[in-house]
Amino acid sequence: MNNVAITGTYAVLADGRTTATITSAAGNFVLDFVLLSNQHGLAMRFNNSATAGGTVDLQDSTAFSATALQGSFAFSLFGGNQSGKFETTAGAFTTLDISNSDAIQVGVQDINDNGALSLNRALSGSLAAPVSGRGTATLTTNVGSLNFVYYVIDANHIVLIETDIQPALAGNAFRQVTATIAGTQVFTFSGTNGTLAFASGGILISDASNNVWRPASRT
Repeated sequence: MNNVAITGTYAVLADGRTTATITSAAGNFVLDFVLLSNQHGLAMRFNNSATAGGTVDLQDSTAFSATALQGSFAFSLFGGNQSGKFETTAGAFTTLDISNSDAIQVGVQDINDNGALSLNRALSGSLAAPVSGRGTATLTTNVGSLNFVYYVIDANHIVLIETDIQPALAGNAFRQVTATIAGTQVFTFSGTNGTLAFASGGILISDASNNVWRPASRT
């Protein structure tokens, strides 16, 4: 269900732990999250029939326009395909305001559908102007089109959730800036390895000259 109105209550403990009870036409659910600041928190869903994890972020209303979201963004999305198998995709796109609807230009997308790879696909589509911090987007390659609702965090960060019946993908898009990778980088991955869950995390040290060291990792 799309664009569902919600009501509910929440309570914040002294140590930042917070519980919110959400009521909607799509059902009722409980969110537990921990506030890291007045702008960001880590969230979990606890129900007998469902579990999930994510984040809670304060929205910047000055970014609620197509103009604020023009530029280059990199995105990463993950979830399940038509068969319930793990699917993930990543790419980049540049938006250009055309008649108040941001057309996606100069995009590229890579898809991993349960191990079946579709790489370096030319990407087009649209990123419609947000209304009250919420907008719609379409990502199109020769593999097909994916439709999303997105929510604005700020001019540099949006979160997306797919509105197609299948696949079901969600994730983030961040504004790209010119940068070099040098120093100590922390990384994490999660997904599947065949029929088993998989997670990995570690540290990479790079020198901005295409050399990487990996002192430690854990899977």
